[in-house]
Amino acid sequence: MMARIGFKTTFDMAHRLPEHEGKCHNLHGHTYGIEIVLWGNAEDHGMVMDFYEVKCLIAGVLAEWDHAVALCSCDPLLQILRDSNLDICIVEMKDEPTVENMIEQIATEIRQRLVGLPMGMVSMRLFETPTCWAEL
Repeated sequence: MMARIGFKTTFDMAHRLPEHEGKCHNLHGHTYGIEIVLWGNAEDHGMVMDFYEVKCLIAGVLAEWDHAVALCSCDPLLQILRDSNLDICIVEMKDEPTVENMIEQIATEIRQRLVGLPMGMVSMRLFETPTCWAEL
């Protein structure tokens, strides 16, 4: 039997959008919510994947993002922070760290971890706030 399973969690991250004309130009943070739906065959063990294994898979990807600062490679703040010798976790992105660009990068990392497993990702939502999100 083919089935879908879902998992959601949160992580905290700062970012800024240097090309944005509003407040998001400033460095600020969010508690992001992420929801992932996987599909696969549940016949072998009565489950697509053990939820603990799903949690570990997602946590492995989000470990780099949690309590980090996401910055575009073109953002001058990136080099300033690197030169500061402060112990700051930075996620460098090729484009501005919008929720749309972040979900694409996170989804790519999750898909890479699913290679070889008998399942796939159906959808993912990344919430920047409780009411604003992007979906793949």
